[in-house]
Amino acid sequence: MVREALAHRHAGRHGEAERYLYRALALEPESAEIQLHLADLFGLLGRHDAALQCCLEAVRLAPEFPQGRNNLGNAYRNVGRLDEATAEFRRAISLNKGLAEAHFNLGLVNHQRGDLPGATRCFRSALQSRPDFADAHLNLGFLLEEQGDVSGAIESYRSAIAVQPELIEAHVNLGMQLLLAGRFAEGWNEYEWRLRYPEYGADAARVAAPRWDGAALGGKTILLDCEQGFGDAIQFLRYAPLVAERGGRVVVRCAPELAALLRNAPGVAEAVSRGGAPPAFDAYCPLPSLPRVFGTTLETIPAQVPYVHPDRKKVDRWKANLADGAGDCRVGLVWASQSEHRTAGAKSVALDTLVPLGEIPGVRFYSLQKGEAARQAERPPAGMQIEDLSSELRDFSDTAAAVSSLDLVISVDTAVAHLAGAMGRPAWTLLKYAPDWRWLLARGDCPWYPTMRLFRQDRRDDWNAVIEEVARALQRFAAAARR
Repeated sequence: MVREALAHRHAGRHGEAERYLYRALALEPESAEIQLHLADLFGLLGRHDAALQCCLEAVRLAPEFPQGRNNLGNAYRNVGRLDEATAEFRRAISLNKGLAEAHFNLGLVNHQRGDLPGATRCFRSALQSRPDFADAHLNLGFLLEEQGDVSGAIESYRSAIAVQPELIEAHVNLGMQLLLAGRFAEGWNEYEWRLRYPEYGADAARVAAPRWDGAALGGKTILLDCEQGFGDAIQFLRYAPLVAERGGRVVVRCAPELAALLRNAPGVAEAVSRGGAPPAFDAYCPLPSLPRVFGTTLETIPAQVPYVHPDRKKVDRWKANLADGAGDCRVGLVWASQSEHRTAGAKSVALDTLVPLGEIPGVRFYSLQKGEAARQAERPPAGMQIEDLSSELRDFSDTAAAVSSLDLVISVDTAVAHLAGAMGRPAWTLLKYAPDWRWLLARGDCPWYPTMRLFRQDRRDDWNAVIEEVARALQRFAAAARR
C-alpha cells in the first residue's frame, strides 16, 4: 500500500496517495513510518496542522526514531512554533549526531531567528555529515552573503553546483556574487541562469524571434524585455542607444509604470507595456542580458548620463508646485523598498531613522516614497518637516519630473535611486551591509551612475552610523547650495 501511495504522490495524484496511506494505516495502525508519509503529503498540500498531528503521533509511536523527531521539528517550524521546532531538531541530533537533515533544519530555524553565526555552524555540521548536501551548500552561501563574506559565498555556490550542476539558484547567486566582486566576465555568464526560472524564462521561451547575439541588425526591429524590477529596467536602459547603433529599431517592453518615461529615452523607438501584444519584431533580448552581449567590464560600463529625461511639461508644473521651497535646499527622500525580494526588508529604514537629517537648517524635504511606507510621511517624526508628494506620483514619468526640480535625492536601494542616477541628478544611496551586486564593494562612488554617492553600513543592521554620516554630508551640501 505504501509503495502504491508513494507512486501516486510522485505522479501528482495526491488524493489517491492519501487514500492508499489511510488504507495502509488501517492495516498497520501502530506504524510511525506511515504517519510520517502522511505528514509529508499534508505538508506538500499546505495542510500544516494535519501534518503536525501526524508527526506527533509518529513520535508517540517511536520516540527514539531520529527522523521522526526531525520531521516533527519541520512540522512545528511550518506552523511558526520555533521553540518546539528547535527542541525537536536538537533531540534528533542527540539521537543521531550524523543526521545531516536535522543540523540543516536547525540552521534554517536559527536563520529565521536572525542568529546567523548559529545557522552557519549548523549548515557546516550538516555538510560534515553529508558533503554532497546541495541545499546546505546553497543556504550556507546565503548566510555568508548576508555576513559580507563574498569569497566564502562564491565557494559555497560553486560547491552546490559541483554536487548539483543544474541547480539554478546556485548559478544565479554565484553570478551576482561574482558581479559584486567586480568579476564581470564570469558573472554575466552565471547570471544568465536566471532565465531558467519559470517567471523569467517562460516568456522568452514563447518568443519566436531569435535571441540577439550582438550582430548588426540592419534596420530590423529588436524587442528588449524588462524582465525584472523597475530599478533593473532603468539601470540597463543605458544599453538602448548601443543597440540602436548596431542598426536596430529598439522596442522596449516594460511595466506600465515605466512606459511613459522610457519611450522618451535615447535609442528607444517605442515603449510598450507588459500584458499587451508588442509590435512585430525580428530579434529579442532580455534587457539585463545586454551587459553580457556587449562584454561589459568595470572599465567599459556605459555611464554617460543623463540617459533618462523627464517630460518638459511635467517639469514646468513641478517647478511651479515646488516654488515655495526656493532658497532652501530641496531634498527628496525614499526610505523603504517595495521589492518582494527576500532582502527587501534589510534595505529599508523607518522614516523615524532619518530624524537627524531634519535637524539641518535650510533643508526642505519631500517624500518620493510610494507604497505602504508612504503613510509614515502623514505623521512625520518630531523635528522633521516633510511634504508628501506620493499622491501626485502616478508613474515614473511623474517621479522623474519631480526629481528634476530637486537639488538632491537621498534614497535607500530603490528604483528612485536608479532614476536619479540615470537622470544625472545628485543622488545619495544608502546601502545595507551586504549590498546588491550592482553597488560593488568598499567604494563610495558608483561606476554605473557618476553623480551618485554611496553610504554603506559598516555593521549589519546598523543604520544609525549611516544616517549620522549622511547628516554631516547634507549639512555641507546645504551650506554650499546657499552660497
